Amino acid sequence: MASQDNQFGSRTSSTDAVNGAFLLPVKSRGPQPKHKRTLQQASAAEKNTSREASHILRTSTSSRARTKTISSSSKSPVSRREDSHEASSEVQIISPSSRRSCNDSPSSHAYDLEGSSLYPTDHLGDRAVVEAILADFCQYIYPLIPVVHRPLFKRDIANNRDCYNEVFLGLIYGLCAVSIASLPSKFHDYQKLRPHSPHANSKAMVYACYDEFMRLRRHEYYDEINFDKWAAHFLFHLAFFHVTDYNRSRMIGAEASQLARLINLHKFPESNGLNCIEVQLRKKAFWLCFYAFVHGKVHFIRKERICFIDQAEAHTISYESLMPAEVDDEYINEHTISPQPRGTVSLVTGFNLNSHVFLAAYSSGFHRGKPCPCIQAEDVQSQIQHLQQRLDVLKYILDDIPAPLQPWVAFEPQDNSPPASDEDDLQARQDSYGQFAILRANLHVTHLWFQTLLSSQLDALLESQEAMSISPAPVRDTKVVWAERENRCRQLLHLLHGISHSFIEPNGIAIVSKIREISAVLLFIPPGLDAGA
Repeated sequence: MASQDNQFGSRTSSTDAVNGAFLLPVKSRGPQPKHKRTLQQASAAEKNTSREASHILRTSTSSRARTKTISSSSKSPVSRREDSHEASSEVQIISPSSRRSCNDSPSSHAYDLEGSSLYPTDHLGDRAVVEAILADFCQYIYPLIPVVHRPLFKRDIANNRDCYNEVFLGLIYGLCAVSIASLPSKFHDYQKLRPHSPHANSKAMVYACYDEFMRLRRHEYYDEINFDKWAAHFLFHLAFFHVTDYNRSRMIGAEASQLARLINLHKFPESNGLNCIEVQLRKKAFWLCFYAFVHGKVHFIRKERICFIDQAEAHTISYESLMPAEVDDEYINEHTISPQPRGTVSLVTGFNLNSHVFLAAYSSGFHRGKPCPCIQAEDVQSQIQHLQQRLDVLKYILDDIPAPLQPWVAFEPQDNSPPASDEDDLQARQDSYGQFAILRANLHVTHLWFQTLLSSQLDALLESQEAMSISPAPVRDTKVVWAERENRCRQLLHLLHGISHSFIEPNGIAIVSKIREISAVLLFIPPGLDAGA
């Protein structure tokens, strides 16, 4: 028996031999099948994995303790962030299934203590570059796109909120993208702050912002919808429009419209239990979405855009209740809204005037007895009457506006303002003048542009009605029509001559398109009218 045991290589004890019990061979002979392990090997592998995880955990804990000791005198944003996220990150080493909420954790590369990134935005540029871009947003873009509360936003940037809040980080990328796209002349200034930047031009930098933003959108991204997520999508929608990537802009704009509806921007916000800052932001956000809605209805003939609201809702919305308070952000906190100082004009005043222009361009008023758009589409006479009413309202809507927003304004202190005491005070007033100049350019060019569009539509309807001989139409005098066109172009030239290019540029490519459409009507001289008349 012993010789047979040795021959077959099996190991038996004396007791097993007596009882006739034989253990299985430790290794089977012949080639091992692929992807197959014995129970003993699997158990040993699990023990090794457990020991390795424990070793990694102890090493990570001791490494972080050493890091905190070294940098106790001056903590970086990442080291401060590790104090609050140490426990959750240690759990992830052992249990990969546990995950952090996107609201209170930064992007993955921001946790790399041994890497080169101290801020999650370092892949876009050094902190000095990002801060310069955000400063330009607050100065040049904010008057047109007020999606942040300035004092609160500046405090969040100073506290490095983007290092531990991914939603805010996504908003930062959106703000950077729209600033870079709207201010291409500033790109060289950003390049000087980072000489070896990988971005060849402003468009490449916008795409870099979007790539970083997309990395934040994990599978749970839509589990929670909030204002900052809408703002980020809306900003990228505008940014890609300014860099002429229209298809991408259209797709992101559709997503922004859906997010706007999910957070009920089209409903009265004060009934949702929001604080004063949130109510003000949501009211401004509604009008930003409404601008896009009116553009889709008035300008885009193909009607291929997804609308923020439909025709039925447009007749039921209380527009005046959605107008934001005409108070600057510095006088609004979470609980109260203080009055604007006497003798000064708020930037929100210019924003609200622009909203009234868009509202008048869309409709001359909503009241009972007025035919709905579906009836107007079939009745040419009703369309003509509706267009004429809208033109009449638009023509005089900006006759009585505050002095800083009038078309021709020199750099002068606002009424009742004390004289400048130092250079900082003078700089603050110059900045304020520049912001109102940006608003003036947008407000008055948009006002003239809507008049041009509606006048052209009215003339086209009158000509079609006359051609079909449906009924006698009140044909407008050709000389009167031509005089109106010349007058609008003359107003446009005076406006552009009185505003510096640095204050026109923040309006982006949109204002360029409007200027072209206003001036293009002079290229067509009506039949029977002498060009020199």
